[in-house]
Amino acid sequence: MDRKRTILVVDDNGDDRAEIRRLLQQHRPLWRVAFASTGSEGLHMAGKERPDCILLDYHLPDMNGGDFLAALTTDDRHVDVPVAVLTGQEDDDVARSVLSRGAQDYLVKDGLSAMGLARAIENAIEKHQIRGELDSQRANAELRTRKLEALREELQHNLAELADAQESRDRFLAVMSHEMRTPLNAIIGYADLLDIGMHGELNPEQRMHLDRIRFGGRHLLDLINDVLDLARADARKLDLDLRPVDIVAALEEVTGLLESQAREKELTLHFEPDGYEPPLVQADLQRLRQVLANLIGNAIKFTEEGGVTVRCEAGPGGTVLVHVDDTGIGIDADVLPLVFDDFFQARGDLTREKGGSGLGLAIARRLAMLMGGEIRARSNVGEGSTFTLVLQAAPADAVRRADDVADQDLRRKGDAAMRDARVARTLDLAAGPSAGTVVVVAYGHDAAALAELERQVHPGVQLVWTVDDRDVPDLVVEHRPPLVVLDIGSSDGSGWRVANEVQANPELANTAVLLLPSIPEPTTVSAGDALDLGWVSLVPKPFTSKQLSDAVAVAAQRHREDDTGDGRGYNVMIVDDDPDSRRVAANFLQGDGIIVREEADGESALQAMRRELPDVVVLDLMMPVLDGFGVLATMRADPRLARIPVVVLTAKSLTEAERKFLARSAVRVLQKGEYRLADVAALVLRAAARPPHTGILPGD
Repeated sequence: MDRKRTILVVDDNGDDRAEIRRLLQQHRPLWRVAFASTGSEGLHMAGKERPDCILLDYHLPDMNGGDFLAALTTDDRHVDVPVAVLTGQEDDDVARSVLSRGAQDYLVKDGLSAMGLARAIENAIEKHQIRGELDSQRANAELRTRKLEALREELQHNLAELADAQESRDRFLAVMSHEMRTPLNAIIGYADLLDIGMHGELNPEQRMHLDRIRFGGRHLLDLINDVLDLARADARKLDLDLRPVDIVAALEEVTGLLESQAREKELTLHFEPDGYEPPLVQADLQRLRQVLANLIGNAIKFTEEGGVTVRCEAGPGGTVLVHVDDTGIGIDADVLPLVFDDFFQARGDLTREKGGSGLGLAIARRLAMLMGGEIRARSNVGEGSTFTLVLQAAPADAVRRADDVADQDLRRKGDAAMRDARVARTLDLAAGPSAGTVVVVAYGHDAAALAELERQVHPGVQLVWTVDDRDVPDLVVEHRPPLVVLDIGSSDGSGWRVANEVQANPELANTAVLLLPSIPEPTTVSAGDALDLGWVSLVPKPFTSKQLSDAVAVAAQRHREDDTGDGRGYNVMIVDDDPDSRRVAANFLQGDGIIVREEADGESALQAMRRELPDVVVLDLMMPVLDGFGVLATMRADPRLARIPVVVLTAKSLTEAERKFLARSAVRVLQKGEYRLADVAALVLRAAARPPHTGILPGD
């Protein structure tokens, strides 16, 4: 069907205009044809008529076809019309020029037929429409691309802001944990100064107030650690190691640990499998123990008669349910949904009596959720409560890690006979050490490395080793070794905890401790002599007067081996960036007649040591500019300072950031070249050959 169209012919030749009219009327009689004889007139009519197509003669009196096409699409005119260019003779250069400027076709006037001309016009119109659609699609695509790019840039900006916010939050937590604990340690220290009568005796009422200050201070320290755990859980900064875990072994271990608490309250504590053999669950073993300990510990805390029962059953959707039932006071129905809220305490009077921050259940629930589970609660006032931990079952073909199997087997057995059986694999205890052989206790995470270390130090040293940090104090008491080797490289801080326990036990006063950044994997290649950083004692913050004074006295007597006095008159340098910590330590020591010098940073301390050698250095590890490990390394590298004993001050409960800092510092400062097991063996042999003494020996 013929469509009615308007065709504008721009041509200065009257004969050509008449011929075009004749051809179009012959083949397309319904088409309307308009004429212009100059380029300017054609442009004006194009804007006015808005034709369906323009037939444009290339050679016009006032412009050529290229100029016309350029003027047609200028911003102030911009007539979007298809154009077919007419010319009297064929010229390839002209054809390329006009087509590149937007013409849809190039036609030679000679030989045009009515049908050919009409078809050329229809093709020009169709090509123009197709090009318009493509341009529109391209423009839309470019617009979408620009929008996506803008969204991508906005997302990157938001991600960068989020990363900055998280970094600021982590930095804030790390700084605040230090800034909050530092004054608390000072408060507890000043309280201890008052308690020992440094400035006069206290009456009973004053002593009662002092006890409340110390209790409150220590409670705040625990609260700070809980808040840090909570913040890390909210920020998903807890490094969870999800893996197949034996829930029965974990429950037997935790109930075994808490059994003494139940016994003290004359309560029963039972784990009842009830014939159900739960599958392995998907969990972080350390965090699972923490959650279970919280739920069972709370049940014991708020139960006065009866007992606590722990049981397992299969849950829906491939889950395992762990129920903790108690016969305690119960929780009111209206507050039961709130028990998992931060800092919520159902009954403030009971919390003040029994202790707690109101964060335990909040942290436990977050940990459960991070492990893919949850915690539910139901309770009846006066009858008791049931808290249910929901855990995801591990895949049917999952297997436990070999080290988890060994570790949990040891923890489940737990009694002395089974521990002796394990130790007997490395040492024949029945025969005892041969003449001239020293027994050394070692703790680390890699059983293969410990076994190889045992082989390398034999026969000069018989090594009793364990991968369970809780066994170390018992092994030290049992074997009374002159040396304990501890791996402090783990992020859970177990090595530092063991070091504190060993140093805090009066029975272990003659035991030295060798701190290692790690016990490396077995290797047969020796790296030569290892770096020995000498004798160092460890005192946890907050410290008591007796802890610090005893450590300094033992250290000073070791420095002056011919001195059998009580430690008075010794010259002690305290190096700590916190003035309150320095003041408390100085008061403790000056009360024993010790000459005390104070330095606020590691660099000034080293300069002061070189001017006047102290008998003992009391050193804080967590210092800016030059940390405690840096001071130690510099002292041991200087012949004048190398033999000065050091008493190290470190927080008894370290944050994750502090543990990582100390591990990194130990590795950075104490490593010499490539760190090899042969170096550890050399250190053990050398340290074990020394006379018995108390202290910490950082090694490389």
